[in-house]
Amino acid sequence: MRDENQFLNNKKHTILIIDDDGDDYFIFKKVLKKEGYNTLYARSGIEGIKVIENKVPDCILIEQNMPKMSGIEVCRNIRQHDFFTHIPIIIRTDYQDKENIFESIEAGADDFIVKSSDYRILLSRIKAMIRIKMIQDKKIEDIKFSNRLIVFSKKINITDDNELISVLKENIENIFGTQIFSIFLYDRNADILELFAHNNPELIKKDIVITRNKKSIMWDVIDNNKKTFIDDFQSSIYFCGKKLYRDNFAISYPLAIDNNVFGVINMNNSNTGDIPEKLYKMAVNIEGHLASALSNSIAFKKLENLSNTDELTQLFNRRYLLNILQNELERAKRYKRNLSCIMIDIDRFKNINDNYGHLYGDFILKKIGNIFKTNCRETDIICRYGGDEFFIILIETSLKRAIAVAEKIRKHIKKHEFNNDNISTLITISLGISSYPEDSIENKKEIIKIADKRLYKAKKSGRNKTVYS
Repeated sequence: MRDENQFLNNKKHTILIIDDDGDDYFIFKKVLKKEGYNTLYARSGIEGIKVIENKVPDCILIEQNMPKMSGIEVCRNIRQHDFFTHIPIIIRTDYQDKENIFESIEAGADDFIVKSSDYRILLSRIKAMIRIKMIQDKKIEDIKFSNRLIVFSKKINITDDNELISVLKENIENIFGTQIFSIFLYDRNADILELFAHNNPELIKKDIVITRNKKSIMWDVIDNNKKTFIDDFQSSIYFCGKKLYRDNFAISYPLAIDNNVFGVINMNNSNTGDIPEKLYKMAVNIEGHLASALSNSIAFKKLENLSNTDELTQLFNRRYLLNILQNELERAKRYKRNLSCIMIDIDRFKNINDNYGHLYGDFILKKIGNIFKTNCRETDIICRYGGDEFFIILIETSLKRAIAVAEKIRKHIKKHEFNNDNISTLITISLGISSYPEDSIENKKEIIKIADKRLYKAKKSGRNKTVYS
């Protein structure tokens, strides 16, 4: 399979800088040029939009404090254009104000950076944004190409497993005349084949796993990456003594991308009882279309996880929190259910970084994320809000229960020794809780604001405590 990093590095990327300060632009241009980037420049938001219309950049860096139109307003205007919604936007601010950051994200910014930050941080964030964009662009191009081939490939380009199975059942039978089909996906690590989709009544509510010690036509297809066509299956070496299908033929095709086999599609039973020449020829095409669709589905799931996951802690990130929180609040109101949220901050975390270094600080963040996971339910949503702040959404949880969860986490962390690379420390956390319906909450902004205010109160009143009122 082609190396994804090689794909991402083949192109010289272009960064658009929107900044009314020309001196800042020339500094950025020098820094970015050294890293191999091209740059475009606009002195205002209006000029920036005109630049984008002529040449779409790979990433946009916007100065927040500009006359006439602020960086947030520029971001909002860019996002109003359908063709520009996929371009990553980083807003550059004078200070790390939470309200300003929240407004930036709401306006459509993907990230923000404080002006005083090291240029290496900016370069890392630009690189991350471009990586996500290029992966997304590549998958979108693959889908468009697949859609142009035939209508069927368009129908199966969906990411929902249930919908995909439904489309396969409906279309493969109608197009190819086969009455039975099955798709097995290959787990390379476990070296097993697992049933993914089928329309065989005999397999309903059965989890089928094929191991290496079972003689199967599919293993030869996997190992050789070659289609197998058998007229008389009962006379073949694969026949196990039990007739599985009405007709005595079998077709198996590898599902592969760039010669990397990740599954098998099997076809059995036809309207005529034999394998029509048409079926044999068309099955060659369906293998390619289906492989592309399944590959795209898997890739989009990975991309979705990437865009919603904090790289360090592997928790959900702020982007995911802001997307899901309003939905959960509306659901709680609609069904008259409880919803509680906990905002958490590590006490004196800056001292940890200053005294022991950022690698140890990263260890602390990851470890605390794991502690949150062990003390919360699978249905709870744990997010890294930013820096050393975390946010937990407790689904259908009362204030009383949320306090119990918060205190359980606080006490666990207080007594936990964080040992790593001959460094051992004890730390504490402060927590603020907001809860519906106890608190008067209309939207996600308010539920975050209330929790944040109580977190601030916890820190001001001595730290290492939970505040819920």
